[in-house]
Amino acid sequence: MIRKVNRLLDQLHPGYADVFIYIRTISWIAIGVFFILLVIQPSNFSQRLLFDNVWLTALINSGCCYITMLICLIWIKLFPKVFAPENWTLRRELCIIIYQMISITLAIWLLNSFLGFYDFSFRQLGKSFFNIFFIGIIPYMLVTFIRHIYLLKKRLKKAKETNRRFLREGISSDSEESLYCPQLLNRIAVSEFYYAESRGNDLFIF
Repeated sequence: MIRKVNRLLDQLHPGYADVFIYIRTISWIAIGVFFILLVIQPSNFSQRLLFDNVWLTALINSGCCYITMLICLIWIKLFPKVFAPENWTLRRELCIIIYQMISITLAIWLLNSFLGFYDFSFRQLGKSFFNIFFIGIIPYMLVTFIRHIYLLKKRLKKAKETNRRFLREGISSDSEESLYCPQLLNRIAVSEFYYAESRGNDLFIF
């Protein structure tokens, strides 16, 4: 059972080495949080309005979430190899989610306490974490799902183009072209490549 869980957690997951991808991802998450606060207004949100303006209150809270997530860029810049796609796993993704949720909870708790909506208590901090997790997890899952679909379509398109080129041009025995896969130590000469096969999350290259 433990081996199965570890195998699941060690599956590769899209990383955040590209700063623009990370910014785009958290921007869509913040937009999702804004609309949830604006439309659904969970956890007595309507009772904590600034100047009785739900738009302004939703904007400030979602903006606070966005700025807090933006701070994570420091870690991405300091440890680019850790966040690289070839090293990023589901385990690390879950760790970054927990880190983001805790940091956003602290930011929102301090913001609302400063504005007089919360009291400075650990009980209120726990409630804030519970609320923020269930508000934030919906846009996170939606954005992650769309991102996976986008990456899948992009890679399938690239694979089809490669197949068409090989079928059209053929593979010369004296070809100097090479194939590269980040998980491999060395490049593979195109003339030595036969085919690749996907089995679950593993890629078998012949």
